[in-house]
Parts: sequence; structure tokens; C-alpha cells
Amino acid sequence: MGDRRRKRLSELRGVYDKRVFIGGSYHQTRRSLLDELAGAVRKERFVPIIADEYRMAEELIHDQTLSLLHSCRYAVFEASDLSGALMEIERTRDYGTRTLILFRGSSSADWRVSRMLSSFLMPGDPMVKVGRYVKPATAAKHVGRWLAAMRRKLYG
Repeated sequence: MGDRRRKRLSELRGVYDKRVFIGGSYHQTRRSLLDELAGAVRKERFVPIIADEYRMAEELIHDQTLSLLHSCRYAVFEASDLSGALMEIERTRDYGTRTLILFRGSSSADWRVSRMLSSFLMPGDPMVKVGRYVKPATAAKHVGRWLAAMRRKLYG
């Protein structure tokens, strides 16, 4: 996370209905995309929650990350590189989290999905949407459109 000050888990901003958990690879080369997705979340007047911005004890990362996810009504995952986010994606169904899963590629064949994630994604599931993008700006647009649709569903 660089030299930015990490927040305490008790400093979780926003309310449940406005929080969006953002997951994906935290490697330096991919982290900037998570920041771009967070910007799209803020633009739609939601509150982005990215786990690596919070202080966590190394031995509790699994539990504390899932706690952050459970504190959010929505989740966006960048799943081009299947990272630790796979565990979090699996839990979204248990938590009733409305989820957008994005992957980089020019066709659906570009996404090499694990057997577990393939079984998780059910056709026509209203809780999970999968989107493909080529450029980071396109991924951010997906997030904006999806959150606008979620707001319309929530507030009619």
C-alpha cells in the first residue's frame, strides 16, 4: 500500500447500503486499477472499501478481510488474475452481497476460470454480474453503470 496511512477497521466509513468492497490483486502493477474502480464508486456517491487500506494483523487477514466484505452491500472484483479475491468472491453468496466481477480480455474465452469459480457463477443470477473490459477506463465505466442500476433497484 505504499506510504499511505492505514485506517483502523473501526474507522469504516459510510453506511452498509452505500459501501462497495473492491477486491482483486494488490500487486503494484494491478493496484492502480483498484484505485480507478474506487474513483468510479465515489463518482456514483458510494463508499469504496479496499482491504489493504486497513490495518490488519498478519495472522487475522483472512477473517478481517471477510469482515470488511460482510460490512458492504456491494462488491466489485477485478478477477483477471485470480488472487486471494477468489475466497472473497465465494463468500459473497453467503453474505447476500450484490457482486460485479470484472475481467480483462477481448472475448469471454480470455477468462481462464477455476472450476470452483465456474460453479459459483450461475446463469441469470441476479446477485452476480460478470463483465469484460479491455482498458481500465472501460472497467470503471462498468462499475459506474452497475452501481447506477443498483441504486435504481434499491430506491425505485
